[in-house]
Amino acid sequence: MKSYRFRTIPALLFIGFTFALFLFAILMGLYFWQQYLEMKNLYDETLTIHEQVKSENKTYLLENEQLKKSFEQLNRDVTQLKTEVEKNQSHLEELNKMGGGKSPTSQESTPDKGKSVTAASLLSYPGTALAVGTSNVYIEGIRSELTRLNQQISLQEEAISSLEARLKGHMEAMKRIPMGWPASGRVTSLFGIRKDPFTRKNKMHEGIDFADAYGTPVHVTAKGKVIFVGRNGPYGKQVQVDHGNGYITTYSHLSSFTVKEGDDVERGDQIGRMGTTGRSTGVHLHYEVRKNGKPLDPKPFLGGEEIVAQEETAND
Repeated sequence: MKSYRFRTIPALLFIGFTFALFLFAILMGLYFWQQYLEMKNLYDETLTIHEQVKSENKTYLLENEQLKKSFEQLNRDVTQLKTEVEKNQSHLEELNKMGGGKSPTSQESTPDKGKSVTAASLLSYPGTALAVGTSNVYIEGIRSELTRLNQQISLQEEAISSLEARLKGHMEAMKRIPMGWPASGRVTSLFGIRKDPFTRKNKMHEGIDFADAYGTPVHVTAKGKVIFVGRNGPYGKQVQVDHGNGYITTYSHLSSFTVKEGDDVERGDQIGRMGTTGRSTGVHLHYEVRKNGKPLDPKPFLGGEEIVAQEETAND
């Protein structure tokens, strides 16, 4: 009986140990399987994140390239507008010089070089890729600069148009002011009181007389419209030209006409030829300048130095 129990106990211990070992193996297998699944999930997640980062990095690189191109284009626009501003400024200065005024110095008409935003400064942003949010701020800065330059250009163009209109009006008015000699020759009688060659009494001479060869061309001294062509009593054959703004010039004692009433004439156009028609002592042109119907001394309209030399000849 004792011998049987002794043999049974070791057998039970062996079976229990074997079962425990088997159970331990199963548990370890489950543990390692769980670890494998966790590692696999971690690897899959890591791979997914890597792909996302790679995709996002590619997107950032594309956005960065687009931003750089935007900066470069905006910078070209800024440079072009600044060139136009400076060109307009030079034009304004020339127009002001022509008009005898001062060059504009207001900030509205001159480019502000100290506050410009350029692509060069934007492209030097630190890092391998530009931050989109920060870059958008810079882009807005450039766009603000473009807006400011466009406003300057608009103001300059308005100023240029105004100055050009004023200068055009001034030049047009100057064209209608009598200027220069109406004919070649010498001055034989000046404006003012003189002895009448026929009555020998003192009488007002309301113009200047020029003497030269018969048929010498006579030219109008300013732009205007011919208002009279014909005989006018003691003035003989006469041409009258209205220059506007109250100015009228008359050309008397002509031998012939080369214009007719209603003709538009420019300074220097021939209107007739020198003669001795009417009340005349010889071949000459009697030239008058009138303003609002009153006779003016033509001497200031002829040119100072040249008329002084002619006066000496006339007074001989």
